[in-house]
Amino acid sequence: MDIEGKTAVITGGSAGIGLAIANALADAGIGAIVIGDIDDANGEAAVAGIIDKGAKSVYKHTDVSNADDIRALFDEAVKNFGQVDIVFNNAGIMLGEPAWPEVAIERLGLGVQINLLGVMYGTRVAIDVLSQSGGGLIINTASPAGFGPLPPDPMYAATKAAIINFTLSCATLQASHNIRVNAILPGTTDTAILNKSGDGTTPAAWLKPFIGMLNLLTVEDIAKGAIDVIEDDSRVGEALSIENPAKEGGEAGYIRLRDNTEFHERALGNVVTTAD
Repeated sequence: MDIEGKTAVITGGSAGIGLAIANALADAGIGAIVIGDIDDANGEAAVAGIIDKGAKSVYKHTDVSNADDIRALFDEAVKNFGQVDIVFNNAGIMLGEPAWPEVAIERLGLGVQINLLGVMYGTRVAIDVLSQSGGGLIINTASPAGFGPLPPDPMYAATKAAIINFTLSCATLQASHNIRVNAILPGTTDTAILNKSGDGTTPAAWLKPFIGMLNLLTVEDIAKGAIDVIEDDSRVGEALSIENPAKEGGEAGYIRLRDNTEFHERALGNVVTTAD
């Protein structure tokens, strides 16, 4: 897909990976970006930055666990820009502290609603809206944690596993609706979620044993992978695993995965978790 002049909707786009993708799209000449998030201050700041890069942009307060909010987000996009071409279902959370199994039951439910149902709701509404303009592209943010254990946060691992299989199951939308659906699987990435329960400069204590000596990815590494998925029309029903660099300052690895078996054979064990 040629990015120039297109319109994108991004959930969780006010910071981290979502914001990096928005900025990369603006740099690539996209016409408009609609940011959906619950962080209103950073959302408005993200919009200002996108506009400074030459694209149009609006922000809409969006709780992805609420299907009505997601519909309102897409309505806002169509109202302002006429159509939607690219959708990033990116919003997500981790349990934080207290970690599993001490975590509150309510937090578990919230995680499933945001991480999994938010992606399902976003995809379902996107199908309706993209179909109105002849098709488009949906990218869901999953994680390598979906293929392996993450003992302090099994909710995160379980929901990301579900997103991967949900995405693979949507591959047939290319033939039926001219909509490509893919997933990106960021390895452990230097974002605020790593520090949310820590001192603001180092990973939260509960994550440290599972990050170990990994060389963190940057949000720009993830955005590069996302742009590649957009521009390559051959990518249908795939998961792009973005691996942590083998050495400090090294380059990220990008592996195209079409099924669970392929992932286990080629990638499992190279990365541990991710941050949205």
